[in-house]
Amino acid sequence: MKIPASEKFAALMEEFSLSAIVVQKDFFESKKKTCMRDGLLKQAEGHRIPMRFVTRRAVRSAFVGSNRNKYTIAAALVKQLPELAPRLPGVRKIWKSEDYRMSIFDAAGLGVAYFTRRKWAKRAIEGDVPSIEEG
Repeated sequence: MKIPASEKFAALMEEFSLSAIVVQKDFFESKKKTCMRDGLLKQAEGHRIPMRFVTRRAVRSAFVGSNRNKYTIAAALVKQLPELAPRLPGVRKIWKSEDYRMSIFDAAGLGVAYFTRRKWAKRAIEGDVPSIEEG
């Protein structure tokens, strides 16, 4: 029997102390994923956990110099988080499908992008760096 996504989300939210849920902005494009989004939103609202959306572009911006493709971002993540090294798949050949382990790096990249964006926003508010609008 398949467990509904909303029940899985509820269990995770009960188990972990979340300050935010970070999701890739264009993740919910298919009808199936839209249902998943609605369940996640409902659970997040019920637990009063804010949802934050991060674009692919923001993820790439968080890895300056290593943002050529998903693999180079994953390799940069391994440098920051060495415990992920055993999970890093080899470089994908064009005719092969993406290794399922890349989803670990997609999630970690979203987290790094979210916290990088927060750090820069905080520094801009404190006047340490010019805001994005100022250049």
